[in-house]
Amino acid sequence: MNFGNYCLIKILINFDCVDSGCKGSKNTQPRQVLSWTQRVKIAVGAAKGLEYLHKSQTIHRDIKSSNVLLFDDHVAKIGDFDLSNEEPHMLERTHSTRAFNFGSHAPEYAITGQLNSKSDVYSFGVVLLELLTGRKPVDHNLPCDQQSLVTWATPKLRKDRVKECVDARLSGEYPRKAVAKMAAIASLCLQYEPESRPDMTIVVKALQALLEPPPAPRAPPSPRSPPAPRSPLAAPKVSHFSSFMCCCRRST
Repeated sequence: MNFGNYCLIKILINFDCVDSGCKGSKNTQPRQVLSWTQRVKIAVGAAKGLEYLHKSQTIHRDIKSSNVLLFDDHVAKIGDFDLSNEEPHMLERTHSTRAFNFGSHAPEYAITGQLNSKSDVYSFGVVLLELLTGRKPVDHNLPCDQQSLVTWATPKLRKDRVKECVDARLSGEYPRKAVAKMAAIASLCLQYEPESRPDMTIVVKALQALLEPPPAPRAPPSPRSPPAPRSPLAAPKVSHFSSFMCCCRRST
């Protein structure tokens, strides 16, 4: 399968973008830090790919940043999924043969070894955290209480604290409301109970709204011009009844 020019979103770790390359390539060169709009666009593209798989009754089972392919103009596609997970055998293969990817896989996988579509949603929430924070899912170079991205970032996903975990390399150049909304989406995806997580159709709609420009402010209504002042010499208005009475008096 020919994917054309793409680069891997393992750059989410450092947010360095390359114009072209291939999986595992060692000769790619770092470029500029991704802007907020580019990050949202990547999130939307990856979410749409995962939504398509789920609608096709396919579980990806290994959603992580390095399995998101980044094409020209920051169009993101999902890659590296096992087509053997497709129906009619998907229900028989919910027990994953992949190695546990600490930091990205859902907690139920560590307990039961089984995955489903909501497990993919959890892993996608981790990808959203990477986009939001610029950090790895697990980074042993950080202090112990910050090594797990989910553990460190989850308490900060509230609207009043989200700025504490936004990637500093954005230098504050991001819409505050959009950041809070992405944090809220990530928080829903990372719910501990699988049934509490949204399906990908809901996630796609919520993320797409972040790409829409804010509505233009309404123009204030033009003030009404005051009525013209009434001349003291103007004749008073006479009702039809008054005119009728005047005619009756004259006739008598």
